[in-house]
Amino acid sequence: MATKHINRSVQMTISKQYIVSIIVSFGCVCAGTVLAWTSSVLPHITKSTNNHTSTSGINTALANTTSSVTTPILTDNFLVSDSEGGLIGSILAIGAVLGALPAGYIAKQIGIKKEFLIIAALFVIGWGGTIHHSLETILLGRFVGGVATGAVCVCVPIYVSSIASVSIRGILGSFFQVSFCFGILLVNLVGGCVPWADLSYYMIALPGAYFVALLFIPGIDLDNDDSSLDHETGTLSLWQQLSKRNNVKALIVGLGLVSFQQLSGVNAVIFYTGGIFSAAGSALSPNVSTVIVTGAQLVISVISAAMIEKFNRRLYLLVSSIGMGLSLLLLAAYFITKPLLPGVLPLVSLVLFFLTYCAGYGPLPWLMLGEIFSPEFKSVGCSVATTFNWLLVFGVTSVFPVLCSSFGEGYTFALFGAFNVAAVIFTYTKVPETRGKTSEQIQASFL
Repeated sequence: MATKHINRSVQMTISKQYIVSIIVSFGCVCAGTVLAWTSSVLPHITKSTNNHTSTSGINTALANTTSSVTTPILTDNFLVSDSEGGLIGSILAIGAVLGALPAGYIAKQIGIKKEFLIIAALFVIGWGGTIHHSLETILLGRFVGGVATGAVCVCVPIYVSSIASVSIRGILGSFFQVSFCFGILLVNLVGGCVPWADLSYYMIALPGAYFVALLFIPGIDLDNDDSSLDHETGTLSLWQQLSKRNNVKALIVGLGLVSFQQLSGVNAVIFYTGGIFSAAGSALSPNVSTVIVTGAQLVISVISAAMIEKFNRRLYLLVSSIGMGLSLLLLAAYFITKPLLPGVLPLVSLVLFFLTYCAGYGPLPWLMLGEIFSPEFKSVGCSVATTFNWLLVFGVTSVFPVLCSSFGEGYTFALFGAFNVAAVIFTYTKVPETRGKTSEQIQASFL
């Protein structure tokens, strides 16, 4: 099918904007399933290490999660060590870094629609690697899936912000987070119902369907962003673009938004939800608790998407960082004073965390990456910010269990709570309001 390119200044109908945004955002469903695959699979394939000497309750719980979740269904003798399991989880972030960095440039060179098709194919290849049960092929599959995940995190905000009318830009941009949450919940639900060895067979159908749907979206011209702007700026070199004050200030804001999104501790919480509940001694199984938390995250994300244009972006970000900070401090207090506080507190704290995360610092950094950059700098800015985001994902998820072992869960969660306090200050002093504003108005706020 020939690719139809449209000038981004030419508006689609509102209904078509919704349909096309849903299609491209389905790539985030694929990314969510890839991201959370380890929570369903690693407990079944990780060798028992009950004799380790770690003092961290979370690390102990993670090592023993197999006995806490639904009975493992082993279809072969494939097992990995704790360190190998950690590599299986973390290599996705490495792939995402390498996928995100060139994604904006590639989109300009070959067209963003073609890049979306390549991303869908990479997701299929990635799932194919996890079907074959050897450490090498699983690592390769996770790495390729990570490359696709990083690239889709760059391309979806660029595409959606480019076709969206100002009045619904926030709603369409929120599809990113809703889709991610749906993917995380889906893989946890399916993973709880089928043998771990069969999970990839079900998940590989998603990027296959994504590839077919992408054939029907229009391409967009990334070099012709806004008819009201000087298109000669498209010929500026990277260094010339970085010499412009508005681009530098926008990049600082973008890096700050993705930094505090990750320093909130969200991916550590997602990756280790089951371990957190086991360490807390919750009566709920880690599998059930994970489904409850991810289900609540999806519902809240849908509600947030419906309300995103009701109030200013800055208000949502401020409420989000305050709420996340309070919820993590509650969780910290539980672990520090355990067993004085009720065992249901971890569940309440994490639901509160995701409630406030999904109301602000979950969807808005991705939405605002598509808003804050000038047209000629958007591809570069989104790539740099997304790459930095995934570097932080790798760093936070790698350091989290080490911090728990060294300082205990309570003080580790208190540290993340402190980062959320810093996010309040950053949001109030540095982040401009973008709701209802045109690209020219947003750029003027950086001058």
